[in-house]
Amino acid sequence: MLAVTTRVLEARMLQHRHLDLHVQLLADFFAHPVHCLATTRTDLLIIGQIVLDTLARKIRRQRLAATLAGFGLPKLRQPGVR
Repeated sequence: MLAVTTRVLEARMLQHRHLDLHVQLLADFFAHPVHCLATTRTDLLIIGQIVLDTLARKIRRQRLAATLAGFGLPKLRQPGVR
């Protein structure tokens, strides 16, 4: 088994900011609404390395959404989704 460590490349993230926006648009288009709620802040890596986010205002809105989702306030249930 081969274990590879992952590092965040900050310099490249800022150079290709326009590509990040296209990926987010496609992710929102193809993702199921219930799955979007479950993955609210996955761009913060679990390992402890945080991607440099130049749009800091998004974090406040998404933090509120994640908090409300944790309490179960926006009960998003759709037929056939378990």
